[in-house]
Amino acid sequence: MQKSYSVESIYKDLKAKIESGYYLTNNKLPEEKQLTTIYGAGKQAVRMAIERLVKEGAVKRIKGRGTFVVLRPKRHLQGFVDDRWNFEFLRKNLSKIPKEQDYFNRNLPVLCFEIIWYKDENPVCFERSFVDPIKTPMALKLLQSQDEIHPIDFCAQTLHSGTIDENFELVKTPKIVLRHLNLVDQDFVIRRALLLSSHVGELLAFSLLYYHPSVQITQRHRI
Repeated sequence: MQKSYSVESIYKDLKAKIESGYYLTNNKLPEEKQLTTIYGAGKQAVRMAIERLVKEGAVKRIKGRGTFVVLRPKRHLQGFVDDRWNFEFLRKNLSKIPKEQDYFNRNLPVLCFEIIWYKDENPVCFERSFVDPIKTPMALKLLQSQDEIHPIDFCAQTLHSGTIDENFELVKTPKIVLRHLNLVDQDFVIRRALLLSSHVGELLAFSLLYYHPSVQITQRHRI
């Protein structure tokens, strides 16, 4: 028997999904009829939950079109970089992975993102992130989204469970890293590989982060 959600539970679940980027800014929420099926609740309960989100400014109703997300997702990415840094996308597209970086071990197009991380407006980390669009089709939204939600974070939030593995290695500095981190004659740099897998071990996404040699990462965990 399907669990029936209360108004409070529906509200909290919808808000959590909006904050995590599961429902992206400017995108339409599922119709009320769909939500009643998802939550096993009546239309009145769904409407009351949505009305709370409207009053908070998280969503807005457009007559004749539906309910759309207004709130920008919160960043949940922790532990990958210093949590005081900020990032911007340099590039988003669908292309093939360079062979030397093909953790997916196949030749199909994947979602590719180039990201630069800043500390006090100084570039401190260059990242290349790759997502499997077959196993995580919702991530295709990231190509058109104006929100800066990290692709690995986005994929992790859509999983019910999963794992992230990482490894560090000293590699010869790619030319693209020299350019984006303003390095001169830097022979080697630290590369950090992050691999996001599903609970059954399927690789869904991975990122390669290249850190500026002067960087010291300090994690501040909130409780």
